[in-house]
Amino acid sequence: MSRYFMEDFSKKTVLITGVTSGLGRALAIGFSRLGSKLILVARNEKKIDH
Repeated sequence: MSRYFMEDFSKKTVLITGVTSGLGRALAIGFSRLGSKLILVARNEKKIDH
């Protein structure tokens, strides 16, 4: 994921919706690997991997 971004996201806070599956989940994993602080939003808390 980092090869597509020119900006340093390690000092950014990123809000991601739909984190229990699909694109939202993939973005959450990618931005966490870049060192971003995450705000995660999902409709079903039980589906979120803690």
